[in-house]
Amino acid sequence: MSDKLKRQQLNNQGFSLVELIVIMIIVVILATAVVVAFVNSEDQKTKSSATLVSKYLDNVMNYSMTKGNAYLTLEYDDDSGRYYVKDSENHSEKLSPAIEVSYHIENSENENVIAIDEENDKLMLSFSRTNGSFTPIIKSVNADGTFVYETTGDSNSNVYVDKIYIKCNDSTKVIHLYTKTGVYEIE
Repeated sequence: MSDKLKRQQLNNQGFSLVELIVIMIIVVILATAVVVAFVNSEDQKTKSSATLVSKYLDNVMNYSMTKGNAYLTLEYDDDSGRYYVKDSENHSEKLSPAIEVSYHIENSENENVIAIDEENDKLMLSFSRTNGSFTPIIKSVNADGTFVYETTGDSNSNVYVDKIYIKCNDSTKVIHLYTKTGVYEIE
């Protein structure tokens, strides 16, 4: 047999075990990188959306304390399928895509959260000018700029929000609202 024929036969033997292991390691590394990038993307979306909401909370608090009635609205837009954060000065920004927003009522008997979606399309919050605490949920704003607050049906007591949830798939950020002080923190 000639040398040329022997070399052709050696080349047709396929991959060695070492080559297969190296290829499998490369595939695992690439798959891990894709999963990590996807998870980090979700975390980044929730973090940036929570930060945007906190920026608007700060602006509304400052405006409320210095100039008067101001409010923040977290709103779902049916047409775009996106969430917006707005203030009473008509500033508005979109939250990251694929974000879901919900909230929890303070002293609620159950732990259920209320989704802001097509059925319950917005949440309006403000701060008291006198002491900086959060006001109850705003139901509407009168023509003179005064607020009509959400109340519970039977007892006619005001309804406060103590948590806002910002979620993207498995990543969730919670904005804890301490209603008596007007302080909040992102967890």
